[in-house]
Amino acid sequence: MELKLGVSTKQTQNLAITPQMQQALKLLQLSNVELNEHLTEEIEKNPFLELNEKQNKNESDHKDKPKDDGLADANNSSPPPSPATTTSSSNNNIDQINNDGRQKEIEDYDSRDYSGSEEINHTQTITERTLHEKESLSVFLEKQIRLENIDDEIKNIAIGLLGWIDDNGYLRESDEELSNALGIKIKPLIEARNLIKTLEPLGVGGKNFIECIRIQLLAANKLTDKLSKLLDNLHMIEKNQISQLMRLCNIEKSEFLEMMDQIKSLDPRPGLKFTSVAEIAKLPDLIVKKDKNEKKNNGWVVEVNDDTLPKVLFLDRLWEELARQPMKKEDKNYLKGCNKSGKWIQQALAYRKSTMLRVGSAILKKQLSFFEEGINSLVPMTMKEIAIEIDVHESTVSRGITNKLLECPRGIYELKYFFTQGLKSSSGDGNLSSATVKDKIRKIINEEVPGKPISDTKITSILCENGITIARRTVAKYRENLGIPPASARRVKQQLGYN
Repeated sequence: MELKLGVSTKQTQNLAITPQMQQALKLLQLSNVELNEHLTEEIEKNPFLELNEKQNKNESDHKDKPKDDGLADANNSSPPPSPATTTSSSNNNIDQINNDGRQKEIEDYDSRDYSGSEEINHTQTITERTLHEKESLSVFLEKQIRLENIDDEIKNIAIGLLGWIDDNGYLRESDEELSNALGIKIKPLIEARNLIKTLEPLGVGGKNFIECIRIQLLAANKLTDKLSKLLDNLHMIEKNQISQLMRLCNIEKSEFLEMMDQIKSLDPRPGLKFTSVAEIAKLPDLIVKKDKNEKKNNGWVVEVNDDTLPKVLFLDRLWEELARQPMKKEDKNYLKGCNKSGKWIQQALAYRKSTMLRVGSAILKKQLSFFEEGINSLVPMTMKEIAIEIDVHESTVSRGITNKLLECPRGIYELKYFFTQGLKSSSGDGNLSSATVKDKIRKIINEEVPGKPISDTKITSILCENGITIARRTVAKYRENLGIPPASARRVKQQLGYN
């Protein structure tokens, strides 16, 4: 065989992100509150940046605006309850009741909700010891990601995923859903997702309660085959199938109790130690309101809320004066760096405002019926649609909605609230949003007869009768998203007199 050597050329195209663009994308991802803190730090260390003392009063002008820390529905009723507020207090009381006449030790577990709604005490971790009082989960995670020695692409994807993590610390969406929403291939997305699972607090990034616990057990090297099988079939406890569960896992009563105590010692909702966006930011990043002078969108307009941000001035004259003065080379290089950094910040702030306004305007256009009629008129919408509308990449849209709030006459909403998948209706037009379906599920459960909770299967049937085609597992997923325990757990609460 003859070996021949040759030379060939190949032309490739790569996208190089400049330091300026990196800074612009970083500022875009910050909420107004986080951006405020960042700019304050920059002003302190850069002599060419100054706070405009003549700025309008930050919060006083906003006092008369309607405020709502939750998500309001179409009728201005109470918003869909979050997992953080729905079940913790009542479950705490249920755990203390052992006198129902059933078998001690084992049957006591049956009255508990192992979907992640139970409030569990756990040993203080390094996360709790180092956590800043007003630091959000996403900020805490991003700091860790940036310290990782991995490919920048995976880092950026992981940072983009942080906006999808809920207050519990769960990343509930499937790989396929995230891939379609962000326009990212599955393989790097999975790598980024696995990276998040290694971060503190342990358990964050799991899709649900089970995966959250599994992550913590793996990190502690305590996940045995038997314990893994127990976790996979934990739902059998809710059905009072404890004996069957022990046979399935090939364990004795004492082993079962030991495993359950092990599970109880872990944190089912690691994100709750952190301050949520709604708690940190009392004021919104975007405001949607009626304007009688506006002809488009039936008079609805969107604007960036600048009132919560410091007014940063770049001192051009100071730089010009100092540049003419003789000084040491290192001093001049330092001032040049500050000058360049100050200009970049100005450009990044302009880019952030422009991008947020474009994203907000696209959301308003797409969800106009929601602002006029309410949640039942919310339509399916993806980041890809908005990205095409404003001619940017999906990841830019993801950064633009991360940790951002929007205020309108119906209340205050997280921007990601408006991005929902479509479900088929009886007409087959697929124009029902998942948020609309969640609201219908919540209303069905709220109207159930005391002592007779409605199962997920029954809810599925009711929705189908109303022209909504949906799988039972999807109903269960949406119910968990709303922080509502399964029918068996609700029955126990109702029997004991807890709402």
